Amino acid sequence: IVPIYAADKTLQGAVARAGPWREKGPMKFDMPYGQKPVLYVPRWDYWEAQERVFVVFGMFDALSLAVAGLAGSSPSAGKKSLDTKWLDGVNKPIYIIPDRGEEREAYQYAQLLDWRGRVCKLEYGTDEKDVNDILVRRGPEGLMYAMDKGQRDSVRLHDGGTG
Repeated sequence: IVPIYAADKTLQGAVARAGPWREKGPMKFDMPYGQKPVLYVPRWDYWEAQERVFVVFGMFDALSLAVAGLAGSSPSAGKKSLDTKWLDGVNKPIYIIPDRGEEREAYQYAQLLDWRGRVCKLEYGTDEKDVNDILVRRGPEGLMYAMDKGQRDSVRLHDGGTG
């Protein structure tokens, strides 16, 4: 169970990892009945202090970024639940990091973020599909290297397509 706290440290909700019987289906996570999706930020101190923030499409991916010392976040109910209004108060670059095959959604969200929106595509290895896979296979240093390269190659959508 992953608790979700707001920046002021009040509990906003929780997400539970589904058991093995549901891992292969579309619902890998479950939330309490009636809980609306929210932005999950594992380390608000990173989020507030760093010069850029990252949005991924999975709770464990956001936790993986925090392990590497980065300001990560994720919508609590998956990529389709992201509400870019949650990011209205963020006045710095926001990098959307898609899982393998989720690039279209990342570009759509980045477009809605105006000058702040960027897409950071990572180079996934053969057995990697997301940020957590990179952390597990390459360690925190490997994830930092992949993130640095992805940011250098990122696409900023509102300046003619240059990084």
